[in-house]
Amino acid sequence: TPALAAETELPVAVPEGATWTVETVRVRTNTRDGKPEEMRSASRYRATYRSLKGGGALLTLRSLDGNLFGAVPGVSLEAFDRPLELEVDETLAPVRLRNWPEYRRALFRLLETDDDGKPRDPKALQGVKDLFAGVPDAQAHQIMAPAFNYIGLGQGLALEPGKPTPFEGEQPNPLGGGTLKTRGSYLLETVDRRAGRAVIVW
Repeated sequence: TPALAAETELPVAVPEGATWTVETVRVRTNTRDGKPEEMRSASRYRATYRSLKGGGALLTLRSLDGNLFGAVPGVSLEAFDRPLELEVDETLAPVRLRNWPEYRRALFRLLETDDDGKPRDPKALQGVKDLFAGVPDAQAHQIMAPAFNYIGLGQGLALEPGKPTPFEGEQPNPLGGGTLKTRGSYLLETVDRRAGRAVIVW
């Protein structure tokens, strides 16, 4: 298994103002009464890079499809044009959500009514508020932008087009407690060196 970039601490040279388009698809299988049920959610967003004085960078994440980065299924963000500001270190590993307090307040206001403008169930709404209120800015990215927990792991790996490269590691537990073991792979699908563009699936 290749060494993780987080262990070797390889810096990443990213041009100022560079952008990525990130598409995340989550598939979960639950078993009820002996029958598997598949749940699928997807989100697309654009990340814009800006370096910070003293090291690290700020990634501005803006939704492209009105989904809340897959974090809250069924919630439309068509009228919620508020980006997430994710601070990362030199390896692009997430550090904290800089604008988490104001983003969270705006999210609570959005959740007060459903897409038809009807008030949501007060107890259910309070449960969601209590859950998010207890999440600090250093952990909020695990819920709101989980894909970036894995992007940093691939930095410094020698990827060959069409050949999966496995990785192993540990990720913070968004519910608290010990870390979670992570296993997966990176696949370099295409590379356009003239355009400076690559497509990577992990």
